[in-house]
Amino acid sequence: MNTSHGKPSVWRRIARAFRSGRAERAELTCDEVRDLSSDYLAREQAREAMTDTLFDRVQRHLGSCAPCRSFVEGLRRTVNL
Repeated sequence: MNTSHGKPSVWRRIARAFRSGRAERAELTCDEVRDLSSDYLAREQAREAMTDTLFDRVQRHLGSCAPCRSFVEGLRRTVNL
């Protein structure tokens, strides 16, 4: 699946990272975290939408990125309406 901009989807990029062995080392980008934010929130609520490793990587990014934290918090508030 490609995006309309001709870039591989976030899931394809992450799958390639896992296959190449760099998944644990590579930092997620803000675009990747935003693309994964719904799955991240579902995983928080124990609905197992993503692997533990990926969940930890999103958490690590959110710990150091205020704009992404704000985005996820806004999405969390919207979902909880």
